[in-house]
Amino acid sequence: MVAIHFKLKFNRARPQQICPALVPLINSPGHASFPSAHSLESHLIALSLAEIDPQHPKRALVALADRIGRNREVAGVHYPSDTAAGRDIARQAFDILKTCPTFKTTLIEAKREPGGAGTLTLPSGYSTSTAKPEERS
Repeated sequence: MVAIHFKLKFNRARPQQICPALVPLINSPGHASFPSAHSLESHLIALSLAEIDPQHPKRALVALADRIGRNREVAGVHYPSDTAAGRDIARQAFDILKTCPTFKTTLIEAKREPGGAGTLTLPSGYSTSTAKPEERS
């Protein structure tokens, strides 16, 4: 909802609309480009997971969220500024969400669930110490 609000407000053309010779690697969505909803949503998830399981460094989770946004740029459906805006809006939205009693309760309940705090695992190739994909031999 937050991303759609800004997409409707700014109505930024997708890269392919500006440069028709560009052929995206994935289907280009039919709505505006700015901000990247994938970036916004993945950063909200990363921030929420870091809150639920503080044993995992927030930077590793944010690195995964950054990768999701960057992948959309590489695929040709977003500009870097779309990704950055999604990340920035997510941070601001998360600060607002943390003041919401229902959201706070949801985070507390998530910590208590099986698989909650202390059990989060990162995808293969990511290290909690480097927060970046590990080099593969």
